[in-house]
Amino acid sequence: MLAAGFALTFILWFASRLYVKKKYSDGGVRKKRIYTGIVVFVVVIVTLLCGGGIVYSAIPYNGALSWKIQEWMNKKEIKLEHNNIFDDGIEGILKDLDDGLGLPDELYIANKFKVTFDEDGEIKIIEAFIYGSDTDGNKKTYLIDYDENKSDYMTVWMNGNVNGEYEEDMKLSPMLCIMDNSDWITRVDKWSESFDKALTYEVLYMGRRSFNSDEGLEYVPGDADGDGVESGDANFDMLSAGGEMVGYEVSLYMPEMDEAGVLKIKVTTEASEVDAIIFESRDNGITWEVSQS
Repeated sequence: MLAAGFALTFILWFASRLYVKKKYSDGGVRKKRIYTGIVVFVVVIVTLLCGGGIVYSAIPYNGALSWKIQEWMNKKEIKLEHNNIFDDGIEGILKDLDDGLGLPDELYIANKFKVTFDEDGEIKIIEAFIYGSDTDGNKKTYLIDYDENKSDYMTVWMNGNVNGEYEEDMKLSPMLCIMDNSDWITRVDKWSESFDKALTYEVLYMGRRSFNSDEGLEYVPGDADGDGVESGDANFDMLSAGGEMVGYEVSLYMPEMDEAGVLKIKVTTEASEVDAIIFESRDNGITWEVSQS
């Protein structure tokens, strides 16, 4: 629109100059001044109209230009240098983000922090929404999206809306503590040995939650909440006895699982009989049993 406005203004000015010069070349000074004034007036009006349209387009959500400005201000592409979760952990992802954006010291999750990777630890997908407070007390948000099949860069949208108010339940640091103190890589290696085909794995963190069963849970010693006290051991014993506990959880699983959390393998002979045997595992591939269904 800016180019069109300038082009129209120039055309009007040029045409008017030719017209006035041709019509009043005999020296009609007074009339020449009148027509020149009219031309100047028209040029000013056109310029104001085009300029007003540009300003309107630049107002948020009022045109393509506004969206381009919003994208330029709030969207960043950060290369994922630390792309192996076995070698670099979640800390590697955060380091790349910090190098490119300057993250707050204390981070929180708005909903989740999920990373998908293969049996070698190579990161395939990142989905996360985190936030924190800068040195001036301003809230900074980061919506992170990464897909290895699309780009080597993480797309980060900043300055979004987050309802959370720095809740302890949503701190990101417990995720790092749990992963640093657990043998989750060994577990992935065992799962990988159980299958002939390549599989993908995911770690998912959604903050602190309550539990009323210890099924599928593994207690990881450590001071995840940073209060200087390790109370999880006693709480976990209480949970095993039928009680309830509250704690931070990092889920490690295979997306190939069905909704009930059961891995299934269908085994047939070379003749591919209809009545195949189906094996099920309810502990992520550690043990297997013949399905009764």
